[in-house]
Amino acid sequence: MRILTILGWTLLTLVVVLGLAIGGAVGYLWLHFPQVGPPPALTITATAALRARGAYLYDHVTACGSCHSTRDWSSPVGPVLPGTEGKGGEAFSTAEGIPGTIYAANITPSGIGSWSDGELWRSLVCGVARDGTALFPMMPYGNYRQLSVDDLTALIVYVRTLPPIAHAVPPRHLLFPMNLIVRTIPREVAPPASAPERSDSVAYGRYLATAASCTDCHSPRVHGALVAGREFAGGTAFATAHGTVLSANLTPDASGIGTWTKAIFLARFASGPEVSGAALGFDTPMPWMAYHGMSSADLGSLYDYLRSLPPVANTVPTLQPGSLSR
Repeated sequence: MRILTILGWTLLTLVVVLGLAIGGAVGYLWLHFPQVGPPPALTITATAALRARGAYLYDHVTACGSCHSTRDWSSPVGPVLPGTEGKGGEAFSTAEGIPGTIYAANITPSGIGSWSDGELWRSLVCGVARDGTALFPMMPYGNYRQLSVDDLTALIVYVRTLPPIAHAVPPRHLLFPMNLIVRTIPREVAPPASAPERSDSVAYGRYLATAASCTDCHSPRVHGALVAGREFAGGTAFATAHGTVLSANLTPDASGIGTWTKAIFLARFASGPEVSGAALGFDTPMPWMAYHGMSSADLGSLYDYLRSLPPVANTVPTLQPGSLSR
């Protein structure tokens, strides 16, 4: 009996110690992260040129409205509903592989109008909201921090010109342990002073692909990490109302875009949503309505960059059972 009592107390002690250790680790993460300093003292002088550049980036490169607006999924390409630009509220949950439920923020002046320029800058570059909350990395700040100073400035100028839409967005709910892990992801970083020269088509194409977050959809991941050597190989699954959609292989392998000429690539975007298969009733989360407005010069640079990638053999089925398309 005495031995059992000793064993019982030993187990209880171990449980208590383990509980304290876990509690201490949780407390440390909660109190010491994210490790990002205060927003910079930044005052941006808006100009017509910055607004125009910001509008182009927002609408056709970073495609911010594709997440921060309401999209009409009764249409195959999910166009943005007029009058909802930037109002946020779109839910992303376990159906999209999110460990919990998050909501796109209201980025109109009704949502972020009281944010300082420095606070907006910090959110885009470091991944921290005005109140210090770590943004969930579905908001691709890891890509946006690689934008040039001028392009980041242009985006901030433009979002301040969106028509204000009063729309309350619910708070997010992340499952344990992601609610702690997400706090460790933001970090201090300095964006590049300038973008690559447009004359270097491959480098500028890489810049555009990063800004457009192409890897986020077109590269397989394991536990959130990119699979080395499989970048842009496609095959990532997305759940839609009509079934499973797989992203395309964008590498220059024959199973990807290896047989595509630049003219074919440009035509794929220039035709607008029809090129995605909309005329056949296909469904796709690809924001064709945004990207088809990208300039031919920029699309050409994007093509040149994709053609410079190592080819990866990965035949992605156009259709999946019960789905409509990508």
